[in-house]
Parts: sequence; structure tokens; C-alpha cells
Amino acid sequence: MSFEYGKQKIHLARKDHFNIPNSRELNQTKEENAKLQQQLDEQKRAISEVEGGLFYTRPLCVAKKRSTANKNMMGAGLMYTIAEIRTLESNLTLQQIHDKEAKLRKGENYAWAYEVLL
Repeated sequence: MSFEYGKQKIHLARKDHFNIPNSRELNQTKEENAKLQQQLDEQKRAISEVEGGLFYTRPLCVAKKRSTANKNMMGAGLMYTIAEIRTLESNLTLQQIHDKEAKLRKGENYAWAYEVLL
């Protein structure tokens, strides 16, 4: 059904033009969505535990690799912040994160922080 209203043409659809789910189908869809949301929350929690757990044992700032020219210099631009570290490590796979954490625990400098940049 359609009619004109001024310069506009308005079309109205009947209910049988749409596939309207019944209440049982709606409830089933809601349950599926709830399960998917729960799975997503569990995955987010696992990721944050892996990424976040690495930062609690580390210092607030980590020294960047220095060239021989500025080896004795101290000051701005020579430290990574937690946000920079998080950005660097967010692109790593789980295995890479575990490898870098193992290197850190062995005491291999701050290589994990600037390895990605080199």
C-alpha cells in the first residue's frame, strides 16, 4: 500500500512481508547470544591475564636500547612507558609473549622491549 503526502510518496508494508520470529525463537536467540557473550568475556579475560600479568612484575619504565653516541646520556626519550610496551606486545602471539617473559626471567636485559622495533 502506498500513498502520497505532499511531494513524498509513502509506502506501507503488511506484516506478512516480514519474517517475524515467535517468542520461542526469540528466547532461543537470546540464549545463544548470552552463551556467545560469555565465551567472548572468557576469551577477553584470558587475554588480559596473559598480557596484563606480564606488566605487574616489570618496572614502570624500561630503558630503550641506546646507541654508542648517547650511551652516557640520561633523560627524555630513553624510556618506554607501560602504554608503549603494551602497544608493542599487543601484536605478539601467545608463544612470543611466553618466550619474551622467559627471556626476562633469565635476566636478558630489556631486550623484550626493543626487539620488536629493530
